[in-house]
Amino acid sequence: MSRSATAATDDVAGPGKGTAALDLRLMIPALIGWSVVAWLSGGPSDRLALAMALGAVVMVIGGIRCLRRSSRARGSVRIAGTVALTGVAVLAVCGSALGQRAIDRAGPIESLAADRAVVTLMGTVITQPRLVVSSGRGDQS
Repeated sequence: MSRSATAATDDVAGPGKGTAALDLRLMIPALIGWSVVAWLSGGPSDRLALAMALGAVVMVIGGIRCLRRSSRARGSVRIAGTVALTGVAVLAVCGSALGQRAIDRAGPIESLAADRAVVTLMGTVITQPRLVVSSGRGDQS
């Protein structure tokens, strides 16, 4: 292994360990954030907005507690930091879900589907068929 690769491994895993340990500090906030969205996604949008507001409150409370306890015990700072990150995760994931819901409901499709609207489309093919090759990322060109 080259000297720079060894130094990078030591930075991640600590000196002399040679293998990188998993960093699971954000796992709990991420799981809580996604669980909140999964639980509230079937309901009305105000529930997601309320969850966003509660996430913001939790983030602020955790941040304040983290700043107040920075000179005290290290464990309480970690817990307060985890609480603040959980608030950030809930806020971000619920905001993303609300944005996606707004995009999905933009336009007349939802009301047309509720009215059981029917569309008849007539078209004319003006060129010969051609092969379209996908780039492998889900888009076609």
